[in-house]
Formats: sequence, C-alpha cells, structure tokens
Amino acid sequence: MNDFISQWDDAIWYFSKMITSLFEKHPEVWKDDEYREMAMNILIRIGTNMLLSEDAENVRGALDIAKTLAVLENHDGDSVTADVYNGRRVQTKLRCLDKNVSSCRRDVLKFFSKRVSCSCLKEMHREARRTFPKMLRCAGCFELKERVSLSVCSRCMITQYCSRECQVAYWYKHKKYCDVYVGAHEQQIELVAEALDE
Repeated sequence: MNDFISQWDDAIWYFSKMITSLFEKHPEVWKDDEYREMAMNILIRIGTNMLLSEDAENVRGALDIAKTLAVLENHDGDSVTADVYNGRRVQTKLRCLDKNVSSCRRDVLKFFSKRVSCSCLKEMHREARRTFPKMLRCAGCFELKERVSLSVCSRCMITQYCSRECQVAYWYKHKKYCDVYVGAHEQQIELVAEALDE
C-alpha cells in the first residue's frame, strides 16, 4: 500500500506510469482476483476515511485514490495499462475527478459512496448534491459550465466543449489525445472480442 500512497502526482503521464509500474512490480496481486479485490477494498476504506475527516488535503488524497481505483476496476491484470487508462470508461471517470476541471468534491463523494458498504458518506453526498452543481470546464475556453450545457467530442466521447467554436479552436491540441483515446477504446473492444471467441 505504501507504493500507492508514496507515488501520487498530479501529472497525467506520471499517474499512468505509476499504475503501470505497480502492475509490473506486484503481478501476483493484480493477476489474482482475491488479492486485487482486497487491495481495492483497502483503498476504498482509506479514501472513505479521508473524506469523513473533511480536511481539504485529505479530499485531494481521496481524489487520487479514486483515480487509482478507476483504473484498477477496469484492469484485468493482462491488458496494457495505458490502454485501460486511456479507455473511455476510465477517462470519463477521471474527467469528473479532476480538481481543476470539475465539481470534484461532489463527484468524489459519489464515487466512494457507491463503493463503500456503509451509509457513512450518503448524507455527505446528498448535501454536496444540494450545495455543488454538476460543473465541468470546457476543454476549449476552460470556463466552468454546468455539465448539461456541454457537448462531448463525437469521436472520442470524452472531451467536452461549451460550443462548436471552442471545439474547432481547440482541435489542434485535442487531436493527439483524441487519437490516443480512440485507439485505446478500439484495443479494448478487440480484447473483449478475442475473449468472447475463446
């Protein structure tokens, strides 16, 4: 568990690299369903306790744990970690758990309240739903907007924009990420198809 806690960083490339190194360093945990479930349950409890303390620094730690769990929940132990990380399911969760672009307190409470067996976070989540609207930053102009007013990139289905103008203006930066997201999604579809054929 020390590896999880000691290696957190805000940089996306570092986060992906850290998760990959954990899979390589501890393959016995990630390939065994019981060990992986136990590790994830420990992380869920740590994140829940951090949120219950209501300390701002602990909320940030809970966000990092939630990001780690989003990858672990979608990783089968054999897939390429970068493809899982850049896949649509993980990136959609990570977008909502980014403190720079979303109403992350509400989202991190929702994330953990769905995964913890007790109801300790349910009231906090209800209060956050009343207090904090669902907000997300437009990837183009970076203005905080209500999520319902944003449109998603029709190609990658991950990045969101407030207008067509923002999407067109930001395309030169988004194109490389869009290609990565689409490639990762296609790779995951191929793996599922192969598994079904066996």
